[in-house]
Amino acid sequence: MIDIHSHILPNLDDGAKNIEQALQLCRMAERDGVKTMVATPHMMDGQFSFGPETILLRFAELTSFLKKARINLEILPGAEIHITPNLVQKIIRREVLTLNHTGRYILLELPFQRIPPQTKEVIFDLMLNGITPIIAHPERNAEVQEDPNKLYDFISLGALSQITASSLTGRFGSKARKCAIRLIEQNLTHIIASDTHSPDLRPPGLTEAVKTVGKIIGQEAAWNMVSLFPEKILRGEPLDRLPKPTRSKSSSFWFFR
Repeated sequence: MIDIHSHILPNLDDGAKNIEQALQLCRMAERDGVKTMVATPHMMDGQFSFGPETILLRFAELTSFLKKARINLEILPGAEIHITPNLVQKIIRREVLTLNHTGRYILLELPFQRIPPQTKEVIFDLMLNGITPIIAHPERNAEVQEDPNKLYDFISLGALSQITASSLTGRFGSKARKCAIRLIEQNLTHIIASDTHSPDLRPPGLTEAVKTVGKIIGQEAAWNMVSLFPEKILRGEPLDRLPKPTRSKSSSFWFFR
């Protein structure tokens, strides 16, 4: 399996606190069957304001420690980028990292409580410049939980989305789990990733989530979300033959019924 969203770089954001914890997360991922993990620390103006050079330095250090510890896990560089109006310019100036340096995909983070009014414009601008945004954990966004059609609008522009494994297993509560299942049923999400931060509260692991998704859309389609699709993304290749997304018939407060 391939995990494109993780916070395993030590002492950088709100993820792994030190190299020992980073190695523990990597061991846990390896035991779960993950062969490749993308290190995606937060890049957020005013809170996590470090540049690509800092990320790549920590990435190189962790790579060296993995070899010494004989952990058979490939790690690749990336970032979880907070949405900003000038995002395309930042990418062109190489102020933020695309996934695996391909220049084709970014992991895009929205605020949890709302969807910024400029989101459509940012997505359109990214797509116009050949960059596909992958919206991270939309099932945990309050507006998407209330109305999944808001994510449909972004997917119809060409964006992709990634749900978190722990949402599917209930770790983030019933609202996130029900929303994640609804997004899968409507073909509004394409990747399962761990978004791991810590061994206890936010552990890695994709297997249980894949089993859950397999019961909804079939095992082959579920497996594509942790193998074929992320592999293409990390190669900078387009995802073709994606299932057609659908709109929700009843858009408001569906999970309370």
